[in-house]
Amino acid sequence: MQMQEDIFQALMNEIEASFVERADSRKKELAAEIAEIEAAERSCEEIVFELAVARLNIRRLKEQVKMLNKTREKYIAHIKSMTGLSERQINAHRKQLNKLDDRIREVVALLPRAFEEGKKTIAVRGAAARHKENRAIKQDVFAWLDANPPKPRGKDAAATEIVGSVVPVTFRTARKWIDEWENLRATGTV
Repeated sequence: MQMQEDIFQALMNEIEASFVERADSRKKELAAEIAEIEAAERSCEEIVFELAVARLNIRRLKEQVKMLNKTREKYIAHIKSMTGLSERQINAHRKQLNKLDDRIREVVALLPRAFEEGKKTIAVRGAAARHKENRAIKQDVFAWLDANPPKPRGKDAAATEIVGSVVPVTFRTARKWIDEWENLRATGTV
């Protein structure tokens, strides 16, 4: 019985030491994450929503860890009360405790992965928000091209007109969009 408690205490000490050792690393990761969020230029509502989702996921994982710890403690108390069990029965209980310990390790190991997934989600949404205006401008150019299709060999003139009067983009960008519009129309995609 004492051996299981010692194993569990050693496991908890190992987990705690791991968190302490990675504190500096986490501070650097946190600074990089803050810089990335600030660079995304998202609204406060979007950032608050993402933070709430991440906190909810972490809270659920913490609750699972607490439940597993409670189950383990009940199991240890049960083993202590059954002092008359045979060695085979005690070994069976040890195996079950080891499974519980493994599950606790798995749940704790999920925390960084959950954080990374949240980080990826925030990055994808930030990129989408950054490019939203360019996509809208591109659709405006496509609509203008639908209304004013360029003459054969007149793409440069159309690009010059787009730059001068339709949208604020460079000639090169306008020319690229005209080629893209023409390819989409030729393949029948749009």
